[in-house]
Amino acid sequence: MSGPEQLFWAEVNDPSASRRSLAVCYALLISVGAGAGAKFWQPINQALNARLGLTTHRKLDAFRKLAWSIHDNAAKEVA
Repeated sequence: MSGPEQLFWAEVNDPSASRRSLAVCYALLISVGAGAGAKFWQPINQALNARLGLTTHRKLDAFRKLAWSIHDNAAKEVA
């Protein structure tokens, strides 16, 4: 398991974790999970659903949009 995966699982299981902190962890996962299939993403999305109530595609898409924004902005800073 990669470092970003370990960080995500620790964060998703921390009761004090915020939506934003989970989005930051998800942004890190975007980098390591690029090209990964359902076996990688399904448990992650299920955990987010259970934690944040992302029960509709609209809610999940809004969360992913936030995570991608964080990912893209971080990539700009690195470049």
